[in-house]
Amino acid sequence: MNPEMCSVETVPVLPELAHHILEMSLDADVSITALAALIEKDQALTARMLSLANSSYYRRARTIYTIHDAVVALGLDTVKTFTLGLCIVDMFPNKKTSRLDYQGLWRHSLASGMFARAMMKNIDNSLADKAFCAGLLHGIGKPMLDHLNPEEYARVLEEAAEGRRALIEIEQDQLGTDHAETARYMMMQWGLPKLYAATVWCY
Repeated sequence: MNPEMCSVETVPVLPELAHHILEMSLDADVSITALAALIEKDQALTARMLSLANSSYYRRARTIYTIHDAVVALGLDTVKTFTLGLCIVDMFPNKKTSRLDYQGLWRHSLASGMFARAMMKNIDNSLADKAFCAGLLHGIGKPMLDHLNPEEYARVLEEAAEGRRALIEIEQDQLGTDHAETARYMMMQWGLPKLYAATVWCY
């Protein structure tokens, strides 16, 4: 990996809310009330959590109106991993001048997380929520590379759009690293579970 592209100093600081969620994810005795109260402090996070709980993927017999009910409906593990993933994804706001499609990246990340969760439920249900978070975060290196050098990454994306070579190959040639390696490095710096770093790096 090219050390000039991504170093400890260039990796954004994990948001305070994400730190709290990470701590809660390690606490087996965390209460639904405590987790709901934390999520409700962030309006955008609250809206997305309610949207997820009422989506066709998780649809229940009744409409979910509160974060407390969303946590009950989705389950603590799903909520913790989803919230952690959202906090990280939201660290990189959509830039109008960027060639990177942030909206498309978010939709793809969410779909990947749901697909990974569904697959893992058939293999080992105890790992389904971890698979969701790994799927959600698998492309987080792309906005990081865009953040570090938007002009150079724009050229990478322009060549990738031609369809002759895979994005990751172009990144390696032009940047000396790729979004999978960058994401692994970021997660290690943030102290996220090694499982996520390894999964994102190998995907």
